[in-house]
Amino acid sequence: MSFVITNEELKSLHASNPAAEIKTAIETAATSDDDGSKQALLAKFLAASKEVTDLSKAPSDSIKLTLYALYKQGLGATPKKPGMLDFVGKKKYEAWEGKKDLAVNEAQQQYINQVEELKKAE
Repeated sequence: MSFVITNEELKSLHASNPAAEIKTAIETAATSDDDGSKQALLAKFLAASKEVTDLSKAPSDSIKLTLYALYKQGLGATPKKPGMLDFVGKKKYEAWEGKKDLAVNEAQQQYINQVEELKKAE
């Protein structure tokens, strides 16, 4: 059995997240005490989340899992733990668990870097 995140799931990644998660990320960036760098980083992060859907070549499953984990952590979201028989959900959750200790801005930057690498590889 393959634990695949399909291209459709990757493309709908930001659409599948409740708007509240994105709203919370924007509000957090807007209320930070920095010079606007968190807002700029968030803008780049959200742009990268849309750019990843335009890739002509699908990333490997491991890259998709990494992108999923970084995206969730970059929004400060905590995914629900999947049921015992949800094998794909379990792999996605485990990928996120490996990134949950990253600061939100670090996860956003890693996500942006990963998307940039994928774009260069095309």
